[in-house]
Amino acid sequence: MVAANESMDLSESRTEGLAGVSRVATCLREIVDAALASGRERTNGGRDIDSHQVHTERLANLATEVEAAESLLAYAQRAAEHDQFALETAAIFTAMVASRARTSAFEQGDVFGVSSEQIESTLGSSEMQAFIRASSCLDDAGFHSCFFLSRLLSLL
Repeated sequence: MVAANESMDLSESRTEGLAGVSRVATCLREIVDAALASGRERTNGGRDIDSHQVHTERLANLATEVEAAESLLAYAQRAAEHDQFALETAAIFTAMVASRARTSAFEQGDVFGVSSEQIESTLGSSEMQAFIRASSCLDDAGFHSCFFLSRLLSLL
């Protein structure tokens, strides 16, 4: 009977974890889509891209990282039952991308075209910041643990 309860707890933890990482990925997508729309406008639909090379490269890198985070989340949703590290990997990577996106958007808000209100309501929210900090600690620890992952995801 204990094994059944432990299995149920782990399954519920995975479900909650996937939902939490999904919320972070959704916030990331919102910010990146807004920044890309602004970038298209700033570069005149790409015609003036040479004049904004550094910024467009930053946007391209960020958009690629967000796509990778979404792909890792999709993999974790499919593989959580047989890959014990899929969810943890998705959580750590997504938090890392969210941290960089938030920093870039705050530091270069005028260029990114994302309002500070939009950043604060998404990646700057206290829940997202707690998730990012906890994920960083988990990654720095150099190991994976369901205990630490459940602690990390409980912050969302």
